[in-house]
Amino acid sequence: RAQPVDAMVTEAVLTRLSSVDVHDLVMPQEDDGPDREELLTERNALVDRVKELSPLLRDIHQPVLEITAAINDVKARIDEIDAELLDRSVSAAAKLLADVEEPVGTAERREVVEAKWKVLDVDRRRMLVDELVTVTIEPITPGHVKFDPDLIRIEPRRD
Repeated sequence: RAQPVDAMVTEAVLTRLSSVDVHDLVMPQEDDGPDREELLTERNALVDRVKELSPLLRDIHQPVLEITAAINDVKARIDEIDAELLDRSVSAAAKLLADVEEPVGTAERREVVEAKWKVLDVDRRRMLVDELVTVTIEPITPGHVKFDPDLIRIEPRRD
């Protein structure tokens, strides 16, 4: 049953990857937030801070609860930075298209994109689908068993 849906989704993704607007979708957008280097610098400083605070826990004259709370706060910020750095990582579609030189919208580009798609494993294909389109399958009417492509909605993501 999933085969017709898979075929529709694959067609939508391949068309999207071959289309003119795909670069706008997958290339990192400019933002006003801190740059990657600033985040990495802050992260390294925080890791060093945890290393400095940890030995203080062995000293019975130091306030254990305050030190532990400080370490936990620092570790929470490190987790936030890691999440932000991950959000800025290069998209799966950008990686796939990195060395595709054929002009957008051409049959040649479509052939190259299809060839790259065919060698991807299921997980990588799923990442591309999740990044590029939203797939909605509407419920079928009771008693209806024949595949109805009108119940499948595939919409481009507009991140």
